[in-house]
Amino acid sequence: MKSVSILLTFALCTSVLFAQTPPKSPGCTLSQTVGLTDIEVAYSRPDADGRTIYGELVPFDEMWRTGANKATALTFSTDVTINNQKVPAGSYSLFPIPGKSEWTIILNKNTELWGVGGYKKEEDQLRFTVKPTTTGDKYETFTIDFSDIEMESAKINLTWEKTRVTF
Repeated sequence: MKSVSILLTFALCTSVLFAQTPPKSPGCTLSQTVGLTDIEVAYSRPDADGRTIYGELVPFDEMWRTGANKATALTFSTDVTINNQKVPAGSYSLFPIPGKSEWTIILNKNTELWGVGGYKKEEDQLRFTVKPTTTGDKYETFTIDFSDIEMESAKINLTWEKTRVTF
C-alpha cells in the first residue's frame, strides 16, 4: 500500500510540475475567401502590456517577425496580385520593416523561420512600401484582419497600439 501511495504522490507532483500554461502570445489562424482565392494567416498575438511598441519594443528601421514566436505565415490558394506585383500561389513569411513614416512589407519564401534569424533577402518573393496610419483607438493585442472585401480584392491590416498598416 505504501508503494501505491508513493507512486500516486509522484504522479501528482509530476503532473503539477509539467502542467501546461497558456502561451503569453497565443496563436491565431485567420482564413478569408476572396473571389476564388482562399487566404490564410497564421501568427502569434502579443499584448502591449503597457510597453511602447513601435520605436521601442519593435525598433524603427529593423525587420520584425510580425507578431511573436514563429514568423507569420501568409498562404494563398491561387496566384494573387499585391501592390501591382504577381505573387504565385503558396505560403510566405510576412516581415515588415517599420519606419516612422513608411513601412517596407516583405513576403519571403522561407516559412520555417523563427523570428528573423536565418532570413535571406534572396528568398524574398515581394517587397513594397506602405504608409502607416494612426488609429482612433488603442489596440492592446497585435491584430491582423481583412477589410474592404470585394469579389476580387481585399485589404490586409496589421494593427497594434495606435498604428495600422494596410496593403
